[in-house]
Amino acid sequence: MRKILLLSLISVSLLFSGCGKFQATADAPAFTERAMQTVQSDFPHIFDECQALSQQQISEMNHELTQLSTSRMMNAFLVLTNHLDGISPEQFAQNYYQAVADSTIPDGFLILINNDTNQDYFFTTGKCDTFISPTEKETAISGATFSLIEQDYSSAMEILFPVAETVPAYVFDKTNTLTVPEMQEFSGKLQTIQQESNIQGCLLFMNFPENEETPLPDPETYREQIGCDVLLLLDPKKEGCFLSGELPEFSNEEFEKIRHEQSLPWAIRYFLEKIS
Repeated sequence: MRKILLLSLISVSLLFSGCGKFQATADAPAFTERAMQTVQSDFPHIFDECQALSQQQISEMNHELTQLSTSRMMNAFLVLTNHLDGISPEQFAQNYYQAVADSTIPDGFLILINNDTNQDYFFTTGKCDTFISPTEKETAISGATFSLIEQDYSSAMEILFPVAETVPAYVFDKTNTLTVPEMQEFSGKLQTIQQESNIQGCLLFMNFPENEETPLPDPETYREQIGCDVLLLLDPKKEGCFLSGELPEFSNEEFEKIRHEQSLPWAIRYFLEKIS
């Protein structure tokens, strides 16, 4: 896409300006080796093979991707390259993602800034496919094109990163119990509460062990990992719930009563009411 726009808007001499500092050679590192550099770096969400970003930009962008990754429990990557190893941008993005992503996490995205053929790509998988439409991805890539032409990568990411924010935050349903509208509703409410009250709540649905000898998951561990103030952990198929964090007005008994007399979504709304 960038290539077409460049041809129509600026001289051909700028067409391959791209990253500039990296020159692809016959002895370029193998794909998997290149991908592993991301995992082993101090900024594991960013792979700037082109050396196009300053250290400050890398740090800031990695921080943003860390926030997206943590708040939505998903993989998140930005890759800048001008050497696709002779494969399509779509295949390169997918291969790279599979090489560096945490395979235990089914959801995620990778933004490929491709200065080889100038066809950038927004790869998504899992719930990111559900909440980010192909049209949204294409629109974001198109909107970032002029900034990418000018090598203004910070401005380009201000257009691209927010696309991933459409994935509900702080609502983790590993049981596929909630509907899409319910996830959006609860996530929106949690983010509003955080903005208004500076309290970050979180919902985590997961299947508890069937074997009674296997210990139940520790909600405090999850709360610390996610970085929220209050976390509600439950198995939708089982009685009871677990709360981590200070929420004096919340009652497990009242939660279960609403859950049985009305529904689980209404019990969740009770939890959200007590946070706010």
